[in-house]
Amino acid sequence: MKLYYITDSIDSAVGLRLSGIESSVVNDAQSAVQALEKAASDEENGIVIISDSLASACETKITELRKKSSLPLIVTLPCS
Repeated sequence: MKLYYITDSIDSAVGLRLSGIESSVVNDAQSAVQALEKAASDEENGIVIISDSLASACETKITELRKKSSLPLIVTLPCS
């Protein structure tokens, strides 16, 4: 089971990549939804972490994915 991180911060992505967590850096809500769909469709991903700023932008998609299946677990991560 793998972790996957979706963020708008290059620094966070680099830090988590150093620890072995794959990530996507996106700049807008549409790209975040696409990255979220891609990460959720990969059966190896057990946990998808998304930064809170992006999570608020694609809240309906996150709710839809959470209702659809228990895996992957979608978690928001506060970024400062």
